[in-house]
Amino acid sequence: MMRLLIGVLVAALAAVPPLPAAAAAKGSGSSGSAQAQGGPGSGGSVVGVVLAQAGGTLTLLARGNSLLTVIIAGTAAVAGGSGKRSPRDDGIARASIVEVAGPRNSDGSLSAQRVAVLFDARSGARASGRIVRAAQDGGLVLSDGTVVALGDDVWVFRGTTLLSAGALTPGVAVTIYGQPRGGRLMARVVEVSL
Repeated sequence: MMRLLIGVLVAALAAVPPLPAAAAAKGSGSSGSAQAQGGPGSGGSVVGVVLAQAGGTLTLLARGNSLLTVIIAGTAAVAGGSGKRSPRDDGIARASIVEVAGPRNSDGSLSAQRVAVLFDARSGARASGRIVRAAQDGGLVLSDGTVVALGDDVWVFRGTTLLSAGALTPGVAVTIYGQPRGGRLMARVVEVSL
């Protein structure tokens, strides 16, 4: 009887998912960190690229291919971006890079108390096309002649999956968001077409 009870307890404990661990991950071919600390109710911050926004809710793709729902309260402090203070009114553009901080909810979402827009895709430059060849400095050349520089802090994704910069090969169709610098487009976010 005692062995049966112990066996049932061990099986029940094995079925309980582990609590999220504090982590800082660095993806291959790109940098930046996604930190999620603690379980429900504890504070933490996450850096990621915005995949979608609806009202005060963001869908964020963070390092480790982690999808996160971020709920932005009306009282959340918002810095950076277009200069407006309400993400509900102005929105945070898809392909923007943000850092959000706040407590985790029991469903795994994050209630943002602070949002920092590190790169605003709406105000940056944008280029689309197929990659035709690699540039001499390790960057890319698009079919329209745009020369793209790839820094260490570039985020590359396709759908809901982060990729390494090695996925950017000739023939691949991309949309690149970044900033013009020295006759080139310095990429911050690269979306690979599905």
